[in-house]
Amino acid sequence: MLRLYFEWIKLREELNETLVKFSKRSNNQISSVEVMLSWFYGLALGAERFEHFTRYRRDRLLGELLGIKRYGSPDTMRRLFLRFNYQKMTEISERLMGFSLSGSRPILLGHTLDLDSTILCRYGAQEGSLKGYNPKKPGRPSHHPLVAFLAEGRRLLWATLRSGNSGSANGCVEFLKQALMVLPDGQRIGLVRADAGFFEKRLLEYLESQELPYIIVARLTAVVRKLVLHQLPSSSWRAVARGIEVADLRSQSTELEAVKRRFVCLRPGDLG
Repeated sequence: MLRLYFEWIKLREELNETLVKFSKRSNNQISSVEVMLSWFYGLALGAERFEHFTRYRRDRLLGELLGIKRYGSPDTMRRLFLRFNYQKMTEISERLMGFSLSGSRPILLGHTLDLDSTILCRYGAQEGSLKGYNPKKPGRPSHHPLVAFLAEGRRLLWATLRSGNSGSANGCVEFLKQALMVLPDGQRIGLVRADAGFFEKRLLEYLESQELPYIIVARLTAVVRKLVLHQLPSSSWRAVARGIEVADLRSQSTELEAVKRRFVCLRPGDLG
């Protein structure tokens, strides 16, 4: 099914144009397009390390089913990716993401963009693998990537890898700018959502400068707690569901500059 999907979207033709800088001159070598397709299929089949591709290479029937003449070895995969630098990786990623999104239908009110960060625990000596926030295995080196998802299509828009000691919002504005550049013509973002890790002044200011509506969970710092929670009279709270009450107000704080923003507050309500 994955092969049929790749053929339907003409992925091989797109890779032929995208990877032209990685073309090989020897007729005996596996082409860069074949190696990249082998990489995609291997990931779909559950490969987690380069060595796992050996099992697929030995299965001749698998190559016939996938339309691959020669499945790349682990060393072939490594050599291809070692030819990438940051600039080439960014250019190719932007082109392939744009290609993937070009066939999707625009949403009338715009896509909902979800920003998030995740922890990838590491057990080797990978570049950028450093000790940082790691709730599952404290003290273990990790990577801390940023990801942006399109909620309606349930698909990845953009991602970037960061060292394990990076904070959730480190580089979030530059990351968001890159993600917005990937969107093809005719597509737009109607709402940005993020958790408390992205409650940063510079991100809020950028979203407002671009007139992008947003919903971001506020960190309950002492200042926010004082300005928001303590200003709400009891008459402002209303029940919206069993055990949940909600209230909202517009307020400003010194740590977020003198800009009034709307805060929506939730608290446990009466269960009776």
